[in-house]
Amino acid sequence: MVIAFALFAVPPLMCSHIDDALADPTYGVMLSPKYDPATGLTETMLRNATLGSGVYFNITVTNIGTGINESNRDIIYLDIDAVPAGWYIYLDTPTDRGNDNHDYVRLASDEKATIVLHVDAPWEGWSGDMACFNVTANSSSDHAAVDTISACVMLVVPVDFELQFMKAAAQDPLDPVETEFSRSKD
Repeated sequence: MVIAFALFAVPPLMCSHIDDALADPTYGVMLSPKYDPATGLTETMLRNATLGSGVYFNITVTNIGTGINESNRDIIYLDIDAVPAGWYIYLDTPTDRGNDNHDYVRLASDEKATIVLHVDAPWEGWSGDMACFNVTANSSSDHAAVDTISACVMLVVPVDFELQFMKAAAQDPLDPVETEFSRSKD
């Protein structure tokens, strides 16, 4: 039995539709905690906060789409959800065309931007109370290009162990003590 293989060359004109498909942009977005290349550390998405204080998270937004050039950047919308009552949360985004603190970033393919998530803790709560919330990024060009990152803040309520009481010094209960009521009347 003889098996023969034939190799065929495909003329370049027949592949033009493949090249066109590769030239079309694809859309994607990725959210991640900020990475510091100098230390090799990635920030954690968990913080402690005291009552009424503020903490922040640095988040990197990356356009993982392809074929999106700098003159036609993709608008990636940012949204915060699951915010518990009493907490105040907002995003600080890079300025875009003179517009401060908007709810989006404009990114070309493989471009990154750092956004800052500010969290202000409530003035009332118990130590150990935790609030978790989500930041979602969504491409304006493809609504299926979505990513979400979660962050949590735990309340830490300091306790003053040096409390001052306005009481008399403790006495040994076994020692007889003369009080106003135990005095004999003469």
